[in-house]
Amino acid sequence: MKPDIDVYAYYDFRSLVIDAIAALRKRKIRRSRRTVAIKSGIDPSLFAKALKGQRNLTSEQAVRVAGVLGLDDRETEYFEMLVRFTQARGHEAKRRCFEQLLDMRRPPGAAPLCGDQYRFYSRWYYSVVREVLKYCGRADDYRAIAAMLIPRIRPNRAREAVELLEKLGLVRRDRGGAACTLADPFITAGPDIRAAAIRNFQAAMMDIAKDALVNVPKEEREIATSTLSLSRQGFGEVAGMLRELREKLRDVAANDTDIDGVYHVNIMAFPVARIRKGGANERD
Repeated sequence: MKPDIDVYAYYDFRSLVIDAIAALRKRKIRRSRRTVAIKSGIDPSLFAKALKGQRNLTSEQAVRVAGVLGLDDRETEYFEMLVRFTQARGHEAKRRCFEQLLDMRRPPGAAPLCGDQYRFYSRWYYSVVREVLKYCGRADDYRAIAAMLIPRIRPNRAREAVELLEKLGLVRRDRGGAACTLADPFITAGPDIRAAAIRNFQAAMMDIAKDALVNVPKEEREIATSTLSLSRQGFGEVAGMLRELREKLRDVAANDTDIDGVYHVNIMAFPVARIRKGGANERD
């Protein structure tokens, strides 16, 4: 019997397994992590570590687990790709798996725009092209648009971006079809955009930031870092300040004139060390 969950709503196979087991147990079907492992022919301790992110599952093991959970053939294919995506190492491998998940997650008859909304964040240059179209003379001059981006993209990529933006209703062509206007001055990822899509976009922008550190003249960039010792409360205050700064940046952009470039601003705060309470000699 199948679990009463939407398999295609998941972007982490571990969460899917845990929720599927809980859903089956609500329907009086005896399932636990241990029984799923045994019925799948997997050592229970290895399976437990896989659910904690400490070990990997093979594709064959993933298929067996899906069968024990009662997934159908299409859901099993999605689950197997989900395992690959969760375990993938490196941005490019993650991106390839993620795009395959986007294609697979759409049930038959679903509105195609749903997948396209996720796809907006699957390429770093979609959002940049959108900004360029505010000021570009011709939206159909894909060679010129491509040459404006840093790093440059191919003209066919520029065409792809413009077509997607039109399809999503993020830009509108004028009557002549040569120029575009933005439907809204700003966009933000709402609750329907999964964290996986945002992570993919942010990772790509971080890669570009590394290139900018080397290839963009210092006077044309501003990259600064601070390493701080903070309590959880202190970090919360920093996070709040960063959110406020983001709003102020939008105000600056909304009121700016004589625009001559598009800039991506990364605002980040993340842990780089954990300090044990009680001193360095404390033992677990």
